[in-house]
Order: sequence, then structure tokens, then C-alpha cells
Amino acid sequence: MKHLFIILTWAVVGLVSCSSDETLSGVGGTGVSDSSWTAVVRSKTGGEPHLFSFTAAAAWRVGSSESWCSVAPQSGGSGLQLFNVTTAPNDTGARREAVISVRVNGYSSPASFRIVQYADDGDYFEVNEWMAGYMRENYLWNEPLAGMTLDYTLDYSNFLRSMLTGVAAFKDDRGRDLNYDDGHWKNGVRQYFYSYVKQSAASTAKRSAASARAAGETTTGTGVWRLQAVVLASSGKQAVGLAVMGVTPGTPADAAGLERGMFISEVDGQPVTTSNYQSLARRLYYGTSVRALPNRVVWADNADFQGLEPLPEVTLAAQTYVDPAIYESSVTTVGGRKTAYLLYMGFETSQDQALIEAFRSFRGAEELILDLRYNGGGAVRSSTVLATLIVGDACKDGVYCRTVYNARRTAAGESGVYRIGNGHTPDGTGVYTPIVSALPEALGLKRIYVLCSESTASASELVINGLRGLGIEVRLIGMRTNGKNVGMEGYVDHLEGGELYTFMPITFYSENNLGFRDYSDGFVPDVEFDDSPLYRAACYPGAFGTTADPLYALAAEWIGTGAKPAPPTRAAAFRSVQLLPGVAERPDGRLKGSVVFRNK
Repeated sequence: MKHLFIILTWAVVGLVSCSSDETLSGVGGTGVSDSSWTAVVRSKTGGEPHLFSFTAAAAWRVGSSESWCSVAPQSGGSGLQLFNVTTAPNDTGARREAVISVRVNGYSSPASFRIVQYADDGDYFEVNEWMAGYMRENYLWNEPLAGMTLDYTLDYSNFLRSMLTGVAAFKDDRGRDLNYDDGHWKNGVRQYFYSYVKQSAASTAKRSAASARAAGETTTGTGVWRLQAVVLASSGKQAVGLAVMGVTPGTPADAAGLERGMFISEVDGQPVTTSNYQSLARRLYYGTSVRALPNRVVWADNADFQGLEPLPEVTLAAQTYVDPAIYESSVTTVGGRKTAYLLYMGFETSQDQALIEAFRSFRGAEELILDLRYNGGGAVRSSTVLATLIVGDACKDGVYCRTVYNARRTAAGESGVYRIGNGHTPDGTGVYTPIVSALPEALGLKRIYVLCSESTASASELVINGLRGLGIEVRLIGMRTNGKNVGMEGYVDHLEGGELYTFMPITFYSENNLGFRDYSDGFVPDVEFDDSPLYRAACYPGAFGTTADPLYALAAEWIGTGAKPAPPTRAAAFRSVQLLPGVAERPDGRLKGSVVFRNK
């Protein structure tokens, strides 16, 4: 179903009199209330009718400043009133506008607005108009959109960006961009906006608006999730290769036995070099039949590189698969305490049952190391499931997340609360039963350890903030988190103008039980250590859920000794490596945000 929205622009409208207007004076104001029009109404180039309503305090007249824009009826009485404005096709080859003025007897000023027609609607008129209407109603900082001049001839991506940057031109009470919290910042520069639109990969005019979203994220590849090109060197020894940073469970790479920490020295019989590693990495990601020679790296006690232990060659073939939310889960004993470990990669409602089953296997665990370092967010409902599994009955019905909308929606009484163990959610979907089903499997913990990084965002940060609001101690190990304290209500595979679009604008703040939401600069870790090879020199990767992984090792030390560990120096504590210029990683990111899906 297509939606037609009225678009506002920033303009000063002169007082234009209708024909035969009488001289009015005495009462200030316009005598018009509850009007359905906006400051500027966009009309299609081919012409179209527009119906408007308002309440008049007395008898009224309406007129148009241009003949191509006709009005009927042109007068009426008091109370709720209607009139039509019909525009003729614009064949002038230029933009044009008309002023519509409504005068109410006894009032000194008219109520005026403009009708605007462009020479060409552009290829994306319908989707741009749909987005602008939704933003005007629901964007968290929607007020400036009431006066923004928009160019509907832009493609849909640049059109959205023009709205976002237009709002950013307005400043808050701290002198920052009004929509400062819509985006990730570094050194005072916004790196990107969180709000986004994209055309669906399967978009075609033949698909209907009822198209369903696939469970999880569908990906095509070998299952090698991330690689990093490194040089290992010490005592005259040197090796160039691709360090395996992660393997997706249930994929060809997983079936072939590739693991995090393995070192690929050859691809299709070619040794990895400082000049060919990018092209060889692409083969490992997407090859239909690619041979790889893995090795285990041998380290000395002082963390110096000693050599490579070759492993059997493997052959990989790319397949299409659904990316799971859980990459690793295990239970071990740390310092005499039963400790659960969970590497959780995304909040996917389709995989909430798998999350519940993982916690069932954790039963009796006294500690939890929750690895969110690569988790860019996802569904708020799934985040509530995870929080419920952590805290359980002791916090039942406690406020986990409170959604705060823009001023218009707040004034209209809109608000939303997600509660521990309570399936009633504010997203209009009714009772979400996995939240209730999570209670019997909950660990009932008062403290958890979260492994985090700059990629820890949105629904992952919501776990940190929501649990802290309930009095749970959340100990952070890693790097400062992303700082996404806002969420999205949006559409997936929405049909507009014959094409399918995913549209996710920022529409709410996420507050915890204490009303805290001010973490747009991220959460600072209790123990800071950067294990990431993505942007800067780092330690060599170790297997997840073991002390070969530095972040896990720090959490295990804290659990085992009861004392917060000091941040180690990289060389002293872990095996350092030299990175090759550029990063050989898959181009598909994982930042998903806190999302609530709207009906199509």
C-alpha cells in the first residue's frame, strides 16, 4: 500500500488576499484551527487533487494566487470544513508555486500555505514523498522538517541524506547538531548516520507488499567470516599469511575444520604475499572451489613467533546460508566457579529459541562472559529475551527499556516499555512469548562480564544500560562501545513506486529503569584492551572462549582472582603481530541497530 504524505518547506509566506476579500480587523490570529495542510504541499508534475480540512471560527473564504491551482468550494460557514485544491499539469518546464489563503470573518490574518510543482518529479518521487512523510511524523528530531526545502528529484539515498543534514544544521542547547545522536562520531566528526534507506536486493515490480523478510541475515560465501593479513616475524623467522578471525557455524569453512587463529599461508597453491593477499582473501570469502593451506602458529613462552605447524589442505565452496546469532557457547570452571561463555552476534527474533536453549545448557552457571564485541544490535524484543535469561524472576516485570519518542508523539501519549519476563511489548505485535519462555531458563545473576568494542552497538548497549538500570553489575572489558542510544521503527521490503525498500530512521531514545540514556559517546570499559586488528596493530587472534583470546583471558582473571585486572601491555601479555596495509575483511557490516519493524 502506498502512502501519500505532505512535505513542508522553510519559507515566509506573504499575506495574499482572495478575490473580493473584505477588510478584516479586530481579532488577532487567523480563526483557523486543526488544519490538515502544512506550510508547503507538494503536488505532482502531472497535476492532482488535494483535499484539506480545518475548523473555522466563523464564515470563511479561500482563494488561490495562481489560475493553474483552482479551489472549490471557495467559501463556507463555521465549524469543521472541507475544500479541494486541484492543480493542472505543469508543462512550463520550470518549478512553480501558488499561495492558498483562507480568511475567516472577523480575524485580522489569513491562514496561508503554498502548493509547489516541479518541472519533473524525478524517478524517485513516490518513495521520497513516502520517506519525507514518515520522517515528518516519526523522526526523533522532526521539528525542523516543518520548514525544510526538499529536492524530490534526488535519488532516494541522497534525498534521505538531505533531510538528515538539514536537521543537523539546527543546534541543540549544547551547540551540537540537533540530531547529534543519529550517528557515530570520532574526534568531533560524524562518521555516518544511523538512519538509512536501501533498495531491497530482490526488489522488482512483480513482488507484492506482503513479501516476507528472511530469518536472520542471508549471506553467500564460504563461511570464512573475517580475515586479517599479517606478518609474523622474530629471530630471523618470517611468515606472511591470512589470520582467520572468525568462522560462521554451519558453513563450508566450519565443516572443513577452519577455526579462529589458524594461519592461511597458501590459497590455490599460491603463497600469500604482501602484494596478493587482498585477491587471495576474496577467493577465500567467495570462491566456488578454493583450496587453502591452514597452519597452527607455534609461539614461545615469551610470545615470540616460533614457526608454523602445517595442517591438511581444505577445499571450500561458497554457499548461501542464514547467519546464526550464536557463534560459540560453552560452560567451564574458572577459579572454582561454573562459568558460561556466549559469543552472540546479533539480536534476531527468528533465533530467540536457540538463545533460550543455550541458556538451558548454562543451568547452574555462577558467572557469565557475554561476548558482544561484534554485535551491532537488532530487535529490542530479542534484547529483552537475553536480559530476562540473565536476571530472571528477581527482576520480573522490572523496566528493562523505555522508549521515548519525539515531542509530537510524546504529547499524544505515546510511550513504550519492555519489561523483564513480560511478553507485552509496545511495538503493536501483541504478546511476544519468548520473553515469557525465557524466565524458567534464567540464570538469576547479579553480575556479568561483557566483552565489547566499537562494534558493540544499539541493542547490545541496551543490554548494558538496561541491566544496570535494574541494579545488575555489568563489568566491561575491551574498548569503548559505539554509543547508539537510539532505535529505529521502520520497514523491510516495503513496496513504493514499484520497488521494494528497507527504511530505518531513528525514532526513539532507549532509557533504562533509572531514566538514563546519555551514552551517545559509548560506554567506557572497566578494563581497556584493544584486541581488534581492524584499524590498528593488535595481538594475534586466539580461539573464542579460551584464554588464548585476550578479552576472555582478562574476564577469566577477574573471575578467578576477584580483583579487576590491570590493562596489560600488548607485547608483554599477548602475541603481537604486524598488520599489512589495508584490511582483508568481508565488506558486509554487522551494525543493525535497535529496530522495531513496522507492518508493510
